[in-house]
Amino acid sequence: MLAAPASAAEFDAWRYRARVGTAQVEADRQTLFEKMVAGELDRGGAERLAALAVAGASKSTSDYRRRWREVMRACAAYKAEMDLIRGGGPYKPGWIEDRWLKNRAAATAPEARRLFEQVFLDQWQQKYDPGLDRAGNMAVGALMNSEIQTNYRSGTSWLKAVLARIGWFDISRYGEEASQAAWLIVQHSDYDPEWQKRMLKVLEPRVKSGDMQGKYYAYLVDRVASNAKRPQVYGTQGRCVGKGDWQPFDVVDPAKLDGRRSEVGLEPIDEYRRRFTCP
Repeated sequence: MLAAPASAAEFDAWRYRARVGTAQVEADRQTLFEKMVAGELDRGGAERLAALAVAGASKSTSDYRRRWREVMRACAAYKAEMDLIRGGGPYKPGWIEDRWLKNRAAATAPEARRLFEQVFLDQWQQKYDPGLDRAGNMAVGALMNSEIQTNYRSGTSWLKAVLARIGWFDISRYGEEASQAAWLIVQHSDYDPEWQKRMLKVLEPRVKSGDMQGKYYAYLVDRVASNAKRPQVYGTQGRCVGKGDWQPFDVVDPAKLDGRRSEVGLEPIDEYRRRFTCP
């Protein structure tokens, strides 16, 4: 069950800000956030990150308390909706118009229906908006992170078991949507880089036979390279380096990058970069 940090810890964050200043609070928050992204943050660290995010944005003790109550209400709403999805419904009216749930409704194979359910959860939890300000949303994300990671791992475990039986959700058998859905789960399994790497060998011949989309295979090639701290091939993985400026991580032979991207159906790198807003 989701629990708030102890009240003493909450007010320690507020008092800590009063003692060290907002700049130090922001530096600590950034350090903890980077650990969370890297999968290195435990529950206590997540609670501290949430408390620091709220404390850094608060103007007074009463404002801090108000913001914290908003965060906890948002977490409860997030958890309730997540439980609905994990339980297989009933889905909200707006949800059934989602691409992945429409695919679920049209699928005939049980494994395909379950795949689309899992990917709906995968995508929904990435896009979920708690409706608070930046600090509040970060606090909610930190407190819900363990639940989110549990969902990713559950999806990966399920997919591994299914692929041991069917090999892949081949386009010729299940369609392009199922192939992309399965790829999304693999792509988001960064905590198991060795499995991602092994999947490249499974998917390479399927790209050649038409049973796997080349552009999604390219994303996984780059994901595996980036996770291993090696230059990527297609420039799909990167980061914001300034406002409106997204740059790919290091790539092999940059002069031929657009040629390689074209071969797998990806747009030129400059066009791809314009997708990212980098506020």
